[in-house]
Amino acid sequence: ILANKGIFRTLKTDNFLVSSLVKANELHNIFEVFDIICYVVSPDVFFFSIAINAFCKGGRTEDALGLFLKMENLRIAPNVVTYNIIHGLCKNGRLEEAFHFKEKMIEEGVKPSLIPYSDFINGLIKSEKFYEANHILKEMSNRVLPNEFVYNTLIDGYCKMVKNIEEGEELFNELITKKVELNSAIYNTLIRAYYKKISLVSAFKLRDDMKSKCILLTSATYYSLIHGMCNNCLVEDALLLYEMRKDGLLPDIVCYTALIGDYSKLDYMDKVRSVLQEMTSYNIYPNKITYSVMINGYCKLGHMKEASNLLQEVTDNGIVPAAVTYNALTNGFCKAGKIEEAFEV
Repeated sequence: ILANKGIFRTLKTDNFLVSSLVKANELHNIFEVFDIICYVVSPDVFFFSIAINAFCKGGRTEDALGLFLKMENLRIAPNVVTYNIIHGLCKNGRLEEAFHFKEKMIEEGVKPSLIPYSDFINGLIKSEKFYEANHILKEMSNRVLPNEFVYNTLIDGYCKMVKNIEEGEELFNELITKKVELNSAIYNTLIRAYYKKISLVSAFKLRDDMKSKCILLTSATYYSLIHGMCNNCLVEDALLLYEMRKDGLLPDIVCYTALIGDYSKLDYMDKVRSVLQEMTSYNIYPNKITYSVMINGYCKLGHMKEASNLLQEVTDNGIVPAAVTYNALTNGFCKAGKIEEAFEV
């Protein structure tokens, strides 16, 4: 059609076609387009880079590897974008293959950017290979400056997976020494780790440090502090919720449901009702999960009347109760010796 109008295809238009297919998530058509293109023009590194990157993002690593092989057969030298195939390999836990491509990248004189190094560290942390991750961090530091996201991945890994907060703290202090710009994500990672280790005082000190450095507190910051207070049987959460609103952050259904869950675990059902009243006053209404948490809390205490009333409230509001809600009621009635009521649930 284009040729009939005196418009002829070029490599630029073909690359545009591939980009359009990627944006439309039509990945299955890329190989067909590749074969058609090869009849007229020779694909360049930009074509291959666009397609390989798309396949990696779409989880089709084998297809990405196939295109990389075709590119090598055509003797087209890959560039730094083409090597985003490392991301796909790391994402799928294929670290050995990813390392092979990194070495190949360096051998061919392509300088690794921040992205492949970040992918390596993320993949190694997920595999709990912390020694190797630190080795990559050192290699990275000689080539490109690690940013706060790289450090946060390592800190989060230490705090979450190996529960070694001391290592996370060392990295945090290294950031301060190197004057790397800190963000709320790094602080939130440590705050979350501190409250789980029952170091609530340290968690609040970090919160104060954020404020003194004008680092924005986020909903995640307050969620962690509220969880920490509940875990330590400290129920002065109203001040935190007030402070949260003062900072321009509105507690949402996730926050309130988490708070209700914490109070339910502590058997503070009077506090649960208070939280419920507060959230509805802000036009935030309980959902299926919120009701399940409350009903389970009442059932654990043997308050079956309150639990049954809540179930009625759920259905009256047009919400379909979750299976776990029915299980909680059935178990609650059985423990209370009310077998007939258990069968009626």
